[in-house]
Amino acid sequence: MHKLVPPFEVVFVGDDGLLKELFETHTDIPLRIVKKEISISSTDIREAMLKNKDWKKYLSKSTIDYLEKTDSVERLRKIS
Repeated sequence: MHKLVPPFEVVFVGDDGLLKELFETHTDIPLRIVKKEISISSTDIREAMLKNKDWKKYLSKSTIDYLEKTDSVERLRKIS
């Protein structure tokens, strides 16, 4: 894994699942458990963007600002 990603000091994971188990079992890297607050995937958000549905309600203001600044919706439409 260390060959695939840049150096890091902490890993953020959900409170269940394979990723948490792998890091707990095979590394000494500290984990920060993140509670999943909404049940939506990035695929769902991209689909909402493409269908002109309200995708912003699922994201933080800073994320929305970044996506708008980088014209991400239009870029997504171009590659879809």
